[in-house]
Amino acid sequence: MAGGKMRDCLDTSFEPILRAERLEDGSIPLLYPLRLAFFGRDLRIVH
Repeated sequence: MAGGKMRDCLDTSFEPILRAERLEDGSIPLLYPLRLAFFGRDLRIVH
């Protein structure tokens, strides 16, 4: 994304890597979508 300056943090199922543990019924109660962006030499979390 953004010319290689942003990264979505997703797993191979395209779900956010940062999330709550899966419940017995298979659902995930909390998902935290996360993007990382490069600003010069700095790496920052962006929403």
